[in-house]
Amino acid sequence: MMKYRLVSALCGGALFVVLLGHALVFYYLHSAGQLIVVHYTRQGIDQFGSIWQVLSYGIVAWSIIIINFLIALELEERDWLWGKVVAGMTLGLAILLFISFQAIISVN
Repeated sequence: MMKYRLVSALCGGALFVVLLGHALVFYYLHSAGQLIVVHYTRQGIDQFGSIWQVLSYGIVAWSIIIINFLIALELEERDWLWGKVVAGMTLGLAILLFISFQAIISVN
């Protein structure tokens, strides 16, 4: 793993960001009623859901990050650039998911 420090750091950071967002959603919304706003637009609320639906987004993100980490490790063995690109995009995905978690918290 020492050979792949940057890839490991980027994917580890992505996993941390998703875990932090996941924990914040649970902390702020676990006492919310039956329905919470999951998606909204300027015209109004599009979708309601439960806290478990929002938490399932985090679980799916964890699996995507783990799969992307394995792909990045394999690409890193073959070429010096593409493993880092995949790991950086994974961190970008995690940051976007964190922002969406914060938007869900702020609406509710």
